[in-house]
Amino acid sequence: MNPAIDKIRKLLRLAKCSKATPNEAATALSKAMQLAAEHGIDLDKVSTDDAGSQITHRTTGALFGVAERNASSLVKSHFNVDVLFSKRLGKPVIHFIGYPETCDLAIYVFVYLVRCARNAWKNRANKRLRNRESYIYGFFLAIHELMPPKFHQPGLVPSFQSYKEEVLLTGGRLITRTIAPKSIPVKSLTAGYMAGKRNGINNSIRGTDKPLIS
Repeated sequence: MNPAIDKIRKLLRLAKCSKATPNEAATALSKAMQLAAEHGIDLDKVSTDDAGSQITHRTTGALFGVAERNASSLVKSHFNVDVLFSKRLGKPVIHFIGYPETCDLAIYVFVYLVRCARNAWKNRANKRLRNRESYIYGFFLAIHELMPPKFHQPGLVPSFQSYKEEVLLTGGRLITRTIAPKSIPVKSLTAGYMAGKRNGINNSIRGTDKPLIS
């Protein structure tokens, strides 16, 4: 047996273990994705005893605001998922479409980054800054630069079109509009960018300084 595949399988089992903490699960998922990228292994071909690796989706409540649009665009770029905004019972939600492991990690990072961006704006040092959209755009520019390139590898991206058409495309809508603001004041953009650099992608949402992605 390929040692890399065996290790990936163990990591995926740990990520789905009910006894694992959220940080342990996220770390296991990220390591599994790193190994898959490094060894050119398609996660769709790695199965576990308790679950397969067919294309699926994960859903969470999410506004259609600037933080959510930027976070979903970043997650789509780096975690090999597709995203679809829609409404469920009249409330806005976002679907992450992909392999189970990548969906789990993507939704975790999405929620984390949205909260961090909102907190960065709320606690900004210069309260005279008024352009929230530009500030948050700068915040995510910095986060994008900090993301490891290995998370987005050719050959690991499945096709989501049939899944969207057959399962989710019922009143939903894809992200098609640009996330960049119409006007970008330099002060707000720079302040947001520096906040993103300071924040990084550490797992402060869980009350620890251990990195979310190592």
